[in-house]
Amino acid sequence: MHALLYAALVATIAARARAWLLPLQLKTTHTTACRAATPSPPERECKTALVTGASRGLGLAVATLLVQQDYHVILTARSEADGLKAASDLSAHCQGTGEITFRQLDVSSPDSIKHFATQCLPTLPSGSLTAVFNNAGVCLPGADIATLQYSLGVNFYGPLRVMEACLPFMDEEGVVVNVSSGDGELLWLNSDIAEALRQAQTVQDVRAAADDILQRAALDPGAELAFGATPAYSVSKALLNAAVRCRHGIPYAPDPAEGALNAGRASSRGGGSTAQRPAVIAVCPGDVRTLMASEEEAQREGVLSALEAAAHVVGLATWRERTAGGLFYRYGAVIPW
Repeated sequence: MHALLYAALVATIAARARAWLLPLQLKTTHTTACRAATPSPPERECKTALVTGASRGLGLAVATLLVQQDYHVILTARSEADGLKAASDLSAHCQGTGEITFRQLDVSSPDSIKHFATQCLPTLPSGSLTAVFNNAGVCLPGADIATLQYSLGVNFYGPLRVMEACLPFMDEEGVVVNVSSGDGELLWLNSDIAEALRQAQTVQDVRAAADDILQRAALDPGAELAFGATPAYSVSKALLNAAVRCRHGIPYAPDPAEGALNAGRASSRGGGSTAQRPAVIAVCPGDVRTLMASEEEAQREGVLSALEAAAHVVGLATWRERTAGGLFYRYGAVIPW
């Protein structure tokens, strides 16, 4: 029943998005309001969402759907020029009462995150965040030390720092959605690395595993970290997934159903729980036709448009009472680590 309801929710989001993408000429400023012909009722819930890496692709599509659902979206990007253009383009095609505020944020830079946390988060329009979408990411070929350091900086350390900065400002019923990938499933990793992540019990354990991986790569540049053409990407997403699980204190289990039981046991022992709020989750959006995808991937059967994938990602945050924390999702269903 839950799966059917979730599918209906995603279908509704996607249908509304397609109908919504009609050009409207609206004045654009650094903070842009998108207003409907009929005002929303005064009791409308004030919801604020942060989206990283939102100047294009999946991040921009997520921001698009959130504005359409009357969120005040904090749209962030590393490039100020690209971010302002994205906000301008979005406002020119929007309908609804949501708002867009652009803020520059480079998730690979601790200084940039610190500046955002001290200068931007305390001035949130609604006073708190309803949702955070850790979407910014890179997918680079190879596993040389420079590629590995940069990939972990953007795909692992960056999301952790953003999450840690945002959690004090989040609604109790909020959700942190970490955009991950099936390429980060443990079956693709070097067996030693995979086992270290299975054994991790805390986020600090996962950080220690990341440090060990970097040291291993520096000492043995030829060491195989993961299968495939993008091993640094796979490792970075596997680390992110492990941090999500450990954030809720959930013991590792290869099967999602067993994982849910483990979460219940952890809760009964006074440990973590999938019900812990704010919920922190990982989501694989599937194969998406964006600039990050290779030409071959973009032509595969079943590949999703950015808006189609965003409907699944946004659905998890919108359906907060059904979204259990500390788990890994694809198309609304829990999948193995």
